[in-house]
Amino acid sequence: MDILLIMPYSQSRTSSGPIGVACDTIEGFMKIQSQLKKNDVILHILSPEGRTNKNQVDKGLDTANVKFNFFNTIRPSSLTSDINYSLHLLRYRHSVDLVHSHSIYGAFCGVCLRMPTLLTLHGILWKEKDYVTNPYAKLAFDMNMVRIKRMHKRLKCLVAISPYVTDELKSFYGDTSNVRLIENPVSDSFFEVKKNEDEGLILASGVISQRKSQLSLIKAVELLSKDGTDVQVIFTGAIQDSTYYQILRDYVRKHELGGVVSFEGQVPYSHLLNLYSRASIVALTSRQETAPMSVSEAMATGTPVVASNLSGIPYMIKDGVSGYLVDPNNIPQISERIRTLIDDKNLRHSVGCSARDEALRRWKNDIIAKNLLELYLQIVER
Repeated sequence: MDILLIMPYSQSRTSSGPIGVACDTIEGFMKIQSQLKKNDVILHILSPEGRTNKNQVDKGLDTANVKFNFFNTIRPSSLTSDINYSLHLLRYRHSVDLVHSHSIYGAFCGVCLRMPTLLTLHGILWKEKDYVTNPYAKLAFDMNMVRIKRMHKRLKCLVAISPYVTDELKSFYGDTSNVRLIENPVSDSFFEVKKNEDEGLILASGVISQRKSQLSLIKAVELLSKDGTDVQVIFTGAIQDSTYYQILRDYVRKHELGGVVSFEGQVPYSHLLNLYSRASIVALTSRQETAPMSVSEAMATGTPVVASNLSGIPYMIKDGVSGYLVDPNNIPQISERIRTLIDDKNLRHSVGCSARDEALRRWKNDIIAKNLLELYLQIVER
């Protein structure tokens, strides 16, 4: 059985995001190669990260049951990707039994080429679009929503990474009979992190955007600082919205929070792991999230999480046990939950241990890989 897996795999894992999901998924499949062999399954990884992996990388990546191929995206991707993906998919049209795409473009092209296709949906487009200000980006969201509507009923299965996705699909389409829940994996690297806390250090990982609502966290930290609580927040992540980033910088400067708040941008993977080791708390005050990796990664490291009580996050955290849920608009509440954890090291340890236990049960990448393999076998053998 040959499975074509379309995902943005990169030879070098970046800090998080789609490439992180791809790398963690392949790490899981590499760990269950004996099961791939036993079931006579060969995975063909087709990645649009050719620009990062010069010359289609080194073929030493290939194993007997996992093969890699890379291509370059062509900008503007929202207009060219249908043709680009189709050309690459045509090479596999008669040689694979199933296409599993983590890209809407890849799934759409697979369906159009009449290839049996699965799609893992990583974001709720009709929710995320509300926070997009760039007209071109809005157009890209609209076009992808059209693609999903056109291919939805022709997909063999739509993989939801959170029950929240299933809920949203039900409200959007009404029919969720072809939806299967398989959550995102987490790399072993996070489970292997040894905690070495800088007490009072808060890590906030994620792109800078209005959707992530970093200003709420800055205001909460400001309250703590004024009350004499020794606290520092480090934001990591690419700047997705430069206007919003300037608003954050202006607020920090105006309120003299330069010694408390810092922005490090998109950091190397090794540095991110170090920050998880040092962090007393990981915080995420977003207004919309599907299944944020910063939450699952933090939980895997045993770091207590304070995160918004909306969208997909409540499906990840049990409030008061494996983390704390807060209203992203309620600054005093965010501040108080952070203070509660900072003031009590034993509580941080207890919550962190519960979080790690939950992560071990749900997000180990070999568990996710086995679930995916089971799904492939079920669909192909129907």
